[in-house]
Amino acid sequence: MFLTAKRAMLGFSFIPVLAGIICYIHFPDMVGMQWDLEGHANWTAPRAIFLLSLFISPLAAIFVLCRENRGTNSEFGAKILLRNHLIAMGPIVLLVLLQIYSVIKNLA
Repeated sequence: MFLTAKRAMLGFSFIPVLAGIICYIHFPDMVGMQWDLEGHANWTAPRAIFLLSLFISPLAAIFVLCRENRGTNSEFGAKILLRNHLIAMGPIVLLVLLQIYSVIKNLA
């Protein structure tokens, strides 16, 4: 169960990367990188930089999920470790959702 959850979280973090690669040719030359509450881009960057920025969430997920962990020899230790990973993945999930929003916003 623990390895399945790790794989699912890691796979989820690659969604913006796949969306960015698939939609790369449809992006304008300058892509919005940060958005205000009204939906306007605060600053822009070349689309290659935008594509590279989408790799932040998988790298963060790899860092969180692949750290050396101790105390997982028992079932109780594995449950605590899974809970800690789920808590640590919260900001990464938010980052993924924001990146997906940015991909959609840049295509519009």
